[in-house]
Parts: sequence; structure tokens; C-alpha cells
Amino acid sequence: ENMKKLKLVLIGFLLVLLLVGCQRGSDETETFNPFLDERFSGYTSDLTFEVKYQEAASNNSDLYFSSDIYDINFKHIVNKFCFKVDIDDLKFENATYYFILRDVEQATIKEEKSLFIADSKVTVSMCFNNVDSADEYELLLGKIDADLDSASKTMKVSSTITFSLDSYNERQQIKDISLNQSKAEYDPIKDIPTVAISPTITVEEGVLRKLRIEVIYQYFQLTVYQFHLDVEDLTRSNNAYQLPKEILALTPNTNYKVNIYATGHDGVDGFEDVLIYEEKIKSVDLEQITKSYHGFYGILWSHEKLEDVTRFTFSFVNQGYIKNDKNETILVVLRVYPSADSTEHVYSTTMNSRQNHTLDIDNTYLKNNYVLKMQNISGSIVLTEYELPDDFEGE
Repeated sequence: ENMKKLKLVLIGFLLVLLLVGCQRGSDETETFNPFLDERFSGYTSDLTFEVKYQEAASNNSDLYFSSDIYDINFKHIVNKFCFKVDIDDLKFENATYYFILRDVEQATIKEEKSLFIADSKVTVSMCFNNVDSADEYELLLGKIDADLDSASKTMKVSSTITFSLDSYNERQQIKDISLNQSKAEYDPIKDIPTVAISPTITVEEGVLRKLRIEVIYQYFQLTVYQFHLDVEDLTRSNNAYQLPKEILALTPNTNYKVNIYATGHDGVDGFEDVLIYEEKIKSVDLEQITKSYHGFYGILWSHEKLEDVTRFTFSFVNQGYIKNDKNETILVVLRVYPSADSTEHVYSTTMNSRQNHTLDIDNTYLKNNYVLKMQNISGSIVLTEYELPDDFEGE
């Protein structure tokens, strides 16, 4: 049975990585320098680990799959052991892949995760946070295939990571982080959707030096807010730092993510800009909105019928993040349709986010139950719809 063995020992700032054993289909031995090889990351200087890859079993190759583990790191400040793995398996369709973390010395399972994959080749990012001592740990990656008969439904281990951190008990960790998010609101006077965040971080004094907070619109991986904080300027009570409240103007009906990064020293090693917290947040939910993207939304709030025209109150924002296939800012129009299903409009006008928040439309274009849509030229994106009441003509 062929075996490929990868061993990484990090001592102080002198790092050496040696790949020992048989490669798949060869007897070559490779040596890697972690300073040059981007597959390895992390800041813990005395983390020791070994990665083994199991070749296809002679008695049951159906359970074998190829895996390549890389980007291994242990972020002790948040107690996370993380890695990425490329899975290559032609027989993936009815398989379940398991990741099992064991304390070797205590002979106990600390954490177990499983997943299904939708393609024969995937990349999976995985983190475990139940490492709680300087013991040696073992992380097993294996597979159970539902296509096999019951006698063969046992997990076959494809790869194993064995690791330990001798200085575990000498290092400080963040004990708790909470985001303290306020209720999302929409201010109709200022025409601004807002949500406030005020993180709290519980940690021993002197561990953290600087913090960086990012608010990201994940659809574009766009950083919409970024704050830099010196920890010495923060309020501290009950062993916790209270970060200042930040009021965020976020597009309604849109999902965002808050990332918090820290720079400091855990008692053994320094760390810089390490991700210590992430949480998804959602802006205010408005039923008037049909579709929205960050910096791109529209709302038709109300109407007032006058003698010759009807005055509509609206909000419209287009900051240019959404582009058409020519990389041009999308043009938005307001159209009037006889019904929600109609494809032919009876009136159209171009929207401009800098115009006043009222728009007058001649009453000759408006009848009971007519529908107004704020949309792009092709009609593939509808930001908001507004249906006139049954008795509009009698108002």
C-alpha cells in the first residue's frame, strides 16, 4: 500500500517542510520552503503537524478518493484549526464525506463534520474549534458510499492530519465576541436605511493592539465600510473591550457580512490582521422592494391624485455598482403597465437618483389597477412595483 507523507514542523522563525514517502505513481521526494509555498499559513511558531495520504485500497477501491490538503493553520487567538482540501472523486454522487477530529491521547472524538459534494472536483474550507489542550490531535478525512452494500458501508480514511501545539497552555485566547446589532430601520425623512453595530470583545488586557472592522457586500465581495481602531483608545470593563457604535447606511433587503481582524500578541507569538470574528447581517426589510443590490434600489412609497396629474413619492439610488454587459451603469426607467403581467407599457420615464423624490404623471396614462414598475430597459431587473387601487379613477 503506497503512502504519501507530509510533515511540517514550525519552530521559532526557522520553518522547514519536508515531504517524505511515495508520491502517487512515483517514488519522488519533494522539499518545500513554507516561506515560498503559499499552501501553508498561520502564526503559531511551534505547531507541529503531519499529513498522510492513503492510496486506493486493494480490496475496495470504491471508497478511495484523491485529496490534497493545504493552507493549514492554527489561529490560537480564536482557537481555530483550519485547512483547505481539494477533493477529486468520480464516485461522489451518493457519498458522504466525513471530517473527524480526535484527541489521540484521550482517545475521544472532539468534533465531527460531514458534507455532500455536487461535483467530482471541489475545494472545501474547513475549521475546527474544539482543540482545548497541548495534546496530540488527529483529523481524519474519509468517505461512506451509499451505493455499497451494508457490509461495506464503513468509512475509508483518505487522508489524516496529526498535529499538536506544545505551547497551547501558555497562550491567551479571545474568550467571547458579540456584535450587538441594532434593529435595522429606514428613516423616511433622511431617506436612509440604517443599522448600528457595536462589537464587544472579551479578552485579557494587553493581548490585542489593533482592530480592523470590515462590512462586506458578499455578492460583489465589495468592502462598503472599513474602520481601524487602536485598542488602547477603547473603553474596557469586566475584562471586555466595548467598541464604539457604528451606524451603517446599508441598502434595504440586502445581506452583508461583518469581519473583525486583530493584531496583537498571544503570549508566545505576535499575530497581525488575523480574522477573529465574522457574522452575516441583513439590512432593513421593506415589502415595497422587489429586488435590490448594494447601492442599487428603488421604492414607490405613495401617490396623491391631483386635478391633471398624480404625484408619486419615491426613493431611487443607483451608485453605479451594477453594470450591463458593456460595463456601463444600468439605466432605470419607470413604466406604467395595464397589469402586472402586461409586456407593453403605456408610459415610461427615465429615473435619476439625483432628482427630487416626487414624480408627476399625467392622469391620462393611469387607470384602476394599473401597475408602475421601476426597472431596467430590458425589464429583467424590477426594483419595485406599485399597483393603483381599484377606485383610483374615482379618487
